[in-house]
Amino acid sequence: MSMHSTFEQMSVGPEDLPLLKQLVQDVLDEARRQGAESCEVLGQHLHQTRQHVAAEVVDPVDIQQVLGLGLACYVDGRKGEVQLEVGEDFSPAKLVSQAMATARAAQLDMYTGPADAQDLAWEHPQLDLFHDWPVDSEVLLGIAQRCDQAAWQTDARVVESRGSTMTGSAQSRVFGNSHGFLAGYCQTEFSLSSYIRAEHNGIRRTGGVQSIQRDLLSLGEAERMGNLAARRAIDYLGDAKLRGTRWPQVLSPQASRFLLVAFIEAIAGEAVSNGASVVSGMLDKPLFSPSISIAEYPLQRGGIGSIPFDNEGVAVSMRTFVEEGFLRSYALDAASARRLGMKNSGNASLPFEQARNLSFVPGPDTQAQLLAQVDRGVFVAEARQPQIDVRQGTFSMRAVGYWVENGEIQYPLSPFTVSGDLLDLFARISVIGNDLEQMSRIKGVSVLIDNLSITH
Repeated sequence: MSMHSTFEQMSVGPEDLPLLKQLVQDVLDEARRQGAESCEVLGQHLHQTRQHVAAEVVDPVDIQQVLGLGLACYVDGRKGEVQLEVGEDFSPAKLVSQAMATARAAQLDMYTGPADAQDLAWEHPQLDLFHDWPVDSEVLLGIAQRCDQAAWQTDARVVESRGSTMTGSAQSRVFGNSHGFLAGYCQTEFSLSSYIRAEHNGIRRTGGVQSIQRDLLSLGEAERMGNLAARRAIDYLGDAKLRGTRWPQVLSPQASRFLLVAFIEAIAGEAVSNGASVVSGMLDKPLFSPSISIAEYPLQRGGIGSIPFDNEGVAVSMRTFVEEGFLRSYALDAASARRLGMKNSGNASLPFEQARNLSFVPGPDTQAQLLAQVDRGVFVAEARQPQIDVRQGTFSMRAVGYWVENGEIQYPLSPFTVSGDLLDLFARISVIGNDLEQMSRIKGVSVLIDNLSITH
């Protein structure tokens, strides 16, 4: 029986870690036999089940089970990288041979290579990342259906479900390199989202809600989430437009997460070390107002963004990126740290995992107290993924929200776009609230921003 077949028969979790470690070690041994100066291997065994419903329409269950390997071989200062799904015909010799050929044809890079041995997580904590697996697909379907049905029952103005989706996934991950480092861990992730459309007097608006947790029970009641998505859609039913283009804004926790998305992209090691970010060269300079600090907490027990070590096996720790307005650290992997002559910060990751429980450090004020500081302005309630260009330093985000006057929410606005220069946007963030949310890798919190551009 092939190793691929063996994995197909095994549930993802602690029981498959020894076999995944053996697979990674076999590739490392083969790379050594073929003459690689150094190498790294990341093995991942993933099982994901997705259930999507919209009103009476139930999509077929989407089940994915993937055994994947990523290999990097280094020869004479050159890197050859190969990623593949392990199938019945998998051959470590062929995989290594392909990576070696790619390395020999690559450009010379004096900074490339595995992370330094002293930076590796030779000892790392257990972070309580694996729960409730396996989970029957019917259980996930029932949650999605209850969420969607609750939205429909909220109000007669609910006219359409854009879909309620329940996803459960489990992953075993093992990393090894030529320093002799070989370690792994398991994690689960459960996500429930719902997007509902309401209509009144010819105006249509969509409201959404999403929660991501390590264990199923922490997601919250499906009915409550469906009701919340519908209530948001109903509350957005307005078409008033702003007369000016620059207003003070309070961003909800959901919307403020995207400010941190822009921030973590801007301080990413590859962009900074190649001079492709507007914050390149700004270390230890003021980037925000003195009241703002930003930190990540990768070792938070049970955190959705928590990891025991990064994708290069480097030890991670709590890190303050911004301290009282000053940029104190970039998010560096091995190559970018060497390029900049700095210490590796343990931030090698896949793009969607870049933030590890990242948040603004909360202040003492409630959201109501932030709103009380706005004589006339806007409350940004919900936003879409922004368009960000860290090289040019631009930010643009489509959003919905309300007009605020004398510290009180007055009426819903027609959807609008929040945009600006990234450095100017960062500098205008003035007050951070205390309502920190824990439902994703980036922790949202209410934020007050001075006079940012808004257009309809």
